[in-house]
Amino acid sequence: MVAPISGPFSKTISYNGPANQYGFVPQWLQIKRTWYRQRKPYNLPLAYSLDSRRITSFFDTDASNYRSVSDVWWSFVPVQDMVDNVYNRCYAKFVNKISDTADMATNLAEHREACEMMTTRVVQLYKFTRALRRLRFGDAADALGISRHELKKMNLRSSSKAFGKNWLEFHFGWSPLIGDISTAMDILTSGLPPFKVFTKHSAGKSFKTNDSTNNDNLHFGTTSYYAGCKIAAHISVKNENMWLANRLGLLNPLALAWELVPFSFVLDWFVNLNDVLKSFTEFYGLSLINPFHTEYHTLERTENHEWYAYAWWLPGNPRYRSRQFNWSCAFASVTRTTGLPGPTLRVRPAKVLSWQRGLTAASLLVQQLKG
Repeated sequence: MVAPISGPFSKTISYNGPANQYGFVPQWLQIKRTWYRQRKPYNLPLAYSLDSRRITSFFDTDASNYRSVSDVWWSFVPVQDMVDNVYNRCYAKFVNKISDTADMATNLAEHREACEMMTTRVVQLYKFTRALRRLRFGDAADALGISRHELKKMNLRSSSKAFGKNWLEFHFGWSPLIGDISTAMDILTSGLPPFKVFTKHSAGKSFKTNDSTNNDNLHFGTTSYYAGCKIAAHISVKNENMWLANRLGLLNPLALAWELVPFSFVLDWFVNLNDVLKSFTEFYGLSLINPFHTEYHTLERTENHEWYAYAWWLPGNPRYRSRQFNWSCAFASVTRTTGLPGPTLRVRPAKVLSWQRGLTAASLLVQQLKG
C-alpha cells in the first residue's frame, strides 16, 4: 500500500534591512521552503524545494539606491544551458550505470543461488523418498540430516504400505525442504529483485561583466555559479527479452536511423541528439520504482558602480568620484522532483579536442580527400 501523502506545506522566513532616505525598506533575506509529508514506513521520495536569497553586503555613498532579494536572480545570467547540460550528463551516467553488467550480475546472484538451492533440495527430497519406499530408514534419516538416535524414537513400520505413515513420522525433516523449494520458486517467478541506482554530476563557472558606458560611468561585476544534480531510482527487469532487444537497439528505429547517417557521431561530439533519441525507449523492459532527481544551485555576485564628475570650479578641472555604490548577494536552491524526465537537446559544453577525436577527424578528412 502506498503511504498517504499530505501537503504541500510551505514556510517563508524574511528579514528587512534599514530604510533608505526615501523611506524604502529593502528585504535583505528570504528563505522559502516547500515540502510534503507521508506516513510510515517513510519509503517514498517526496517533492521538496528550498530557495534562499540574501544581500550579503551593501554600500552607497548617498543612501538612495537600495537592493532587495528580488534583485538577486537576473535574467541576463547565462546559466540555463549549463543547468541542462549538468542534468543531461547526470542522466547519461544513470543510464550507463543501469546497463553496467556488474550491476546486473549482482542481481542475478540471488537467482543463481535460488536455482542451486532448489536443485539441492529436490535431489535431497528424491533421495529421502526413494530410501523411505525401500524401507531404508537409516538412509532416509541421513538424507534429511536426522541422527540415528532420533530415528530410534520414531514409530516406523517396516512395510511398503505404511509409506504414508512413515512419511508423516519424518514430517519435521522433510517439511523444511518443501519450504525451501517454495521460497526458491517465489524468487525465480518474481523477476529480478529491484536494485538501487544513484548518480550525480556537477559543474561551475565564473564570469565577469562590464556594462560601463564611459570612463565617467563604471559598472562591472563578478558572478560565480555552481549547479549540481542527483538522480536515483530502484530498477528491476520486468521483461528480460524486451530489455535484451532494447540493449541491441532493436526497439528504437529513430536512434538506429541516426546511427546509420554518415558522420553522425561527429555531430554527437557537439550536440546530444543521439542521447535524446535513445531516451524514447531507454527503459523498455525495465521497471523504474520511485525515481526522482534533485537539483542544486548556488550563485554569488558582486557589483561595483562608480560615477565620476569634473570640478570645473577648480584649476585644471580635476576629475573626482562623485558617487560609489557597491553590493553583493548570494542565492542557493535545492529542488527535489519525483519522476525522471529525459535529456534536453543542448550543445555540449566546449572541450579541448582529445587526441582520439583528433585522429578520427583527420582520418575522415583523408578519406574525403581520397574520394
